[in-house]
Amino acid sequence: MRVNLLAVLVSGVAIFVLGGLWYSPLLFAKRWVALLGKSEEELKSAGATPLMYLTVFVCGLLTAFGLAVIINHFGHLTPLMIDSGYNLVSFVLAGIILAAWR
Repeated sequence: MRVNLLAVLVSGVAIFVLGGLWYSPLLFAKRWVALLGKSEEELKSAGATPLMYLTVFVCGLLTAFGLAVIINHFGHLTPLMIDSGYNLVSFVLAGIILAAWR
């Protein structure tokens, strides 16, 4: 079983970039901070270290690698995988629409 490591790397970078955007002021930063019961000043004073960013990136790589192993394990598509893929994508799409349209 061969895993495309370049695809894993690109996926890991995409996960990292998505996280940066997700928790930015462009999307959910203010709401996330409010739900934590903290102020922006409190979070800024805690400070983000390079080790924290590295940890998040490595976790993204591990997630992508794990998914690549699972995808490679199944090989060819089956009707169950096509149906499950449809359900996954439909739930993600509905979640995006419902979260954004409140």
